[in-house]
Amino acid sequence: MTNHGSDRMVGGEEAIPNSWPWQVSLQASTTEPNGHFCGGTLINTLWVLTATHCVVGRANPGDIKIVLGSHGKFTKTPYQQVRMSAKVISYPELMGDDIKQYKLVNDVSLIRLNAPVELNAGVHPACLPTFGYNPRPGWHCYATGWGETRGTGSSHALKQTLQIAQSRAPCRVSDEQTQVCVGNTALSACHGDSGGPLQCKIGGRWFVMGAASYVTTSDLNNRGLCAGPGAHTVYATTALKLDWIKSIINKYT
Repeated sequence: MTNHGSDRMVGGEEAIPNSWPWQVSLQASTTEPNGHFCGGTLINTLWVLTATHCVVGRANPGDIKIVLGSHGKFTKTPYQQVRMSAKVISYPELMGDDIKQYKLVNDVSLIRLNAPVELNAGVHPACLPTFGYNPRPGWHCYATGWGETRGTGSSHALKQTLQIAQSRAPCRVSDEQTQVCVGNTALSACHGDSGGPLQCKIGGRWFVMGAASYVTTSDLNNRGLCAGPGAHTVYATTALKLDWIKSIINKYT
C-alpha cells in the first residue's frame, strides 16, 4: 500500500492523483456520465466498505456502479476500473428492504463487487486498524471525497481535508466505540463525501478508521453533510467491526 492518500471536503485541497488508491466512487448505475452520490473504501479485491445511509434503496444487484482508480469525475486515469454491485449487506446482516432498519450508531455496510478488481498503482485495498483501535483526540487524519466544495457544487477532482480527532463532546456521539468525532475550522464533509474514508497515519502506514456518516452544526440540531460554524464530522468506525467484516466476507464470498 502507499504511504500517502487523497480526499476531498469543504474547503479542502485537491489530492495528488491516485494517492489514496482505496478511495472509490459510488455512482447511480442509471446516471451518465457520472452519477456519483457517495464514497467508499476498497478493503480487498472483491469488497467495498461504505456508510449504510448511502445504500438505502440501492440494495438490488446492479443498482450501484463502483468506480475505482479515479481522480476527476469526468476524466479517466490509466488505473481506472468499473464494477457493479452484486450484493449489499448492512450491519449486522441487513439486506434488501431491511436495510432501512439500520441504526445510525452502526452506519456501516459492505458491497460485494460483481468481479474482483485488478490491483495496480491506483487501485489498492486499504489497511484496517487493529480491533478496537480508534483515533484518539488530537490525532491528525485526512478525509477524502468528491462532495460539494462550499455548497456551490460538487468537486470534479478528488479532494482531501485535514481532520483532527476530537473527544465525543463536540459531536455528542452516543457511542465513542462505534463513532468518532473529527473537526477542523471550515473544513468538513459535504454532500457526496458520505461513506468515504477517514485515513490516519500510524507507524508510517495509512489506516482507514471509518466511513463518513454525518456532520453536526454548531447547534447540533441539524445533521447532514456540509460544514458550518462549529461543524464536526462523525465517522462510523471500522475498528470494532473487524470481526463482522471478516465474517460477512467469509460467508458471502
